[in-house]
Amino acid sequence: MTLTEKIDKYILGNILYLLFAFFFLYNALAFGAPILHKVGIIKPAEAIYKLYSKFCHQMPDRSFFLLGEKLVYTKQELFDAGFSNAFEEDPINYQIASRSFYGTDNLGYKIAYCSRDTGIYLMMLAVLVAVTFTKLQFKFMPTFAKLLFVLPMALDGGIQLVSAILYYTGSIDALFYESNVTRRLITGALFGFAMGTLLFPYIKSETAPVKVKGDYL
Repeated sequence: MTLTEKIDKYILGNILYLLFAFFFLYNALAFGAPILHKVGIIKPAEAIYKLYSKFCHQMPDRSFFLLGEKLVYTKQELFDAGFSNAFEEDPINYQIASRSFYGTDNLGYKIAYCSRDTGIYLMMLAVLVAVTFTKLQFKFMPTFAKLLFVLPMALDGGIQLVSAILYYTGSIDALFYESNVTRRLITGALFGFAMGTLLFPYIKSETAPVKVKGDYL
């Protein structure tokens, strides 16, 4: 057996454990960034924020904050605290500014991904733990039922996107729909549940050398 074959065999034989390590680390770093920033370990914290900015808009009004006065803040509260108030005039610059604003000692510091991503990745980790370390395989749910859990996020994000496009192109005078942190968290968690229950049991069934007798649900 060649080295490449040995590596392939190891990866296939341990794919769920490797995925667990990835999702655990991905969530841990996101939550670790505000903690590191708060205690003064600035450069590693900012490196995490910059890495995650490649995958998330990191808008502070759509994110959770740790170690501050509140868990979430409105745009106006952030503007009053000194964050860019260019949102109404230039949403592109607002997004750019979002990636370089991590928080303050009073506000606390934001988790490195937004509230929707918080729901997605924490739920996917929870499902992965269940599939990897228990016999729960979510067989009691047909595929179409799992896919229904995608709809809330599609509607929440889709309607908001249409509202924003119409508003910023001058077609309407005000946004007719804007989601909030709670809805983003819940719809993200539902999406994460759908993805996790579709993906991880399939990977387990396809990579297990011997099907585990007694897997249920």
